Amino acid sequence: VGLDSLACHVPSQSSVAYAWDEPVLDNILTVTAPGGVSANYNLRTLGEAQGLTYENFIYIAFTGTF
Repeated sequence: VGLDSLACHVPSQSSVAYAWDEPVLDNILTVTAPGGVSANYNLRTLGEAQGLTYENFIYIAFTGTF
């Protein structure tokens, strides 16, 4: 089984039901944000983990008179 087949895209503000696809693999969740920034989280380890930050690719242009 290729690891690409285990990937699932979940948009923000949503959730998805899941079960472990491969019980022999580590319980690692890899989260990838826009721009390709990613972090791995071990789901067997309780507590706080590293944060995941990324640039917001939204640009706002203001027009008006002052």
